[in-house]
Amino acid sequence: MAGMWRQHEVWDGTYTLDDLLDAHEMLTVKQENELRARQAAERG
Repeated sequence: MAGMWRQHEVWDGTYTLDDLLDAHEMLTVKQENELRARQAAERG
């Protein structure tokens, strides 16, 4: 999800601050899922 948009798209109105906050949350969830998958693979 990184690279979903450029900063100027927030400033030009393409995306709102709420959209940016949602993207940060999605990145956090993606990172957590990758960590859990890696840990499961190590156990399996």
